[in-house]
Amino acid sequence: MIKEIKSFQECKNFINEISVDFCFSDPHFLNDESNLYDAFKKENQKAYGVFKKGKLIGLFVWLIIPNEKYIELIVGLSRSEEVYEEMLAFIEKKYPKFKIDFVINPLNQVFINVLSKRNAKFDKEQQKMVWTKTPLVNSDLDIKLNSLEYEEQYKTLHTKEGYWTADKVLKAQDKFRVLLAIANKKVIGYLDVTHCCEENEIYSLFVLDDFKGLGYEQALLSKEIKFNHSKGLMVFVEVDSTKEIEIYEDAGFRKVNGLNSIYVTYIS
Repeated sequence: MIKEIKSFQECKNFINEISVDFCFSDPHFLNDESNLYDAFKKENQKAYGVFKKGKLIGLFVWLIIPNEKYIELIVGLSRSEEVYEEMLAFIEKKYPKFKIDFVINPLNQVFINVLSKRNAKFDKEQQKMVWTKTPLVNSDLDIKLNSLEYEEQYKTLHTKEGYWTADKVLKAQDKFRVLLAIANKKVIGYLDVTHCCEENEIYSLFVLDDFKGLGYEQALLSKEIKFNHSKGLMVFVEVDSTKEIEIYEDAGFRKVNGLNSIYVTYIS
């Protein structure tokens, strides 16, 4: 049985039990417990419990944006394939033809099996890295905050994949900061990063191929570290992307073990 819930007070034992199980823990919850506990404070989020004989056996927080036909699993906790099947079937029936995004634990084979049956698209496994020290960067490369002068160039250059397109990032200035790398008065790279959290997240770092290896990646990261001041800063990179990992390590980031994740998506 699935019930919408309005409080996590009676769920804490279940949450604590699942969250310490490295095979079934949820990356979003481990990264920031407020992704679960602040769900009721956030717009467009709903929490559901799955119960069997009155006992909680699954807990899920969803971001649901009907006008965009978009859903994102914020936190999902269960050990049972039956629970995942029931929860997804409920969401699919209630919101048909919606795009559904997930960030899941790569060790949660139960959830992976359920999503695989739906022909979901699985991206490569991601490694979490966190900033630990200021890099030694002495650069005269031109790095600027986004402005109207460069906005159209930024939109053209920006990746079209994923939920956070250029238009969405620009509309969420209360959440995102955008830094631009400029060469010969043209945008040749950008950095999208949150600025409103105690630990901010880099969503996208991009430099055109012709300008890679010239220090623009390091210059963008160095500028953001200065803007970020004493707050935390983190990023997820593909576990087998040696070059990308090196870029972040050179900027003062280090790997965090036990918090890997996989991005998954499908249409309900």
